[in-house]
Amino acid sequence: MFYQTVQNEATIAEILQKELSWQDSGKHSDCIAEQFSNYIRENRFGYSRSVTHLSNLVRFGQLDRTEALYQLESENPGFKSSQVEKIMKALDLSEENMEVICNRERLAFQNKAFK
Repeated sequence: MFYQTVQNEATIAEILQKELSWQDSGKHSDCIAEQFSNYIRENRFGYSRSVTHLSNLVRFGQLDRTEALYQLESENPGFKSSQVEKIMKALDLSEENMEVICNRERLAFQNKAFK
């Protein structure tokens, strides 16, 4: 899609649908671990990856702020889905392990990350 002069989600989706018969599932689903990653991010940092994505769409006039807020409210990334549980099982992670992961100290550039 880099050959496109106008890069916005609606235009890209239209081209993919027309040229490749692609159908939008409505959710980011290119990776089976996406829900797992969002679950950890929501529980550890208090927001999902969708926040920054939707914020950029609003900022560039590609999505109405009200619609973005509606999408965030309906997303519920902190909910432990069956996909999260499958990945926990595959990685042999217990509830206690997840608690440790979600509550680890947040590293900042100035305190520990690069010492």
